[in-house]
Amino acid sequence: MKNLISPNLRLLFFPVFSILVLLFLTVFVTRLFFGKIGELRARISELAKEENSVKEKILVLESEQSFYSPFSEKVSVAFPPKNPAILVVGQIKKEANLLGLNIDNFKVGGEVQKEGGLYSVQIGFDLAGSPVQELNFLQSVPHIAPISKIDSFRISKLQTKVGENPISSILLSSYWSPFPENLPPITESIGQLSNEDKSIISSLSALNPPGVSQTSPQPPLERLDPFKL
Repeated sequence: MKNLISPNLRLLFFPVFSILVLLFLTVFVTRLFFGKIGELRARISELAKEENSVKEKILVLESEQSFYSPFSEKVSVAFPPKNPAILVVGQIKKEANLLGLNIDNFKVGGEVQKEGGLYSVQIGFDLAGSPVQELNFLQSVPHIAPISKIDSFRISKLQTKVGENPISSILLSSYWSPFPENLPPITESIGQLSNEDKSIISSLSALNPPGVSQTSPQPPLERLDPFKL
């Protein structure tokens, strides 16, 4: 077999083979190099977009900071991240005392989870005193913080030594929502506050705050049945 290949061909075989291997390696390395360059350019473009997105967020936050910064604490009290039952009970007692009303038979229901991460708690109590002042009390509830609303009330009469005394059995609900546990992606854009958003924030911050804004949630004392009021 060796005799079939001339000495000249044998001499050329190794140089040609080496050149072919070198060409193959050159093409492979060149394609790999340009591929990495393309990936690097794509990554640089992606980082530039992320940087622009962050800059836009900073500009939006800076432009809105002057508006929402004074209201942040007030809004977190009006719409707290924890069960506000104790705060609401304190607010109810304060309003009743200011109006010269007697208040008794507090009952706090369990937490109720609603859609969209919203929670509510019901609070029941009896109120006695002047009908005019009771009406003033009912009108004051929408203006207290944490945010609350009257679900139902029933007026009955209690016979006393000096005559009949009206008693109102009231059931109201208060609301809260935990703070978000996960932050949105850094590349996700954020919009500016709309006029409606600003109006809601202003309304929440205008509610009458409790004397103490930080407290632990009160455990459920009793599950309320509104039909028993």
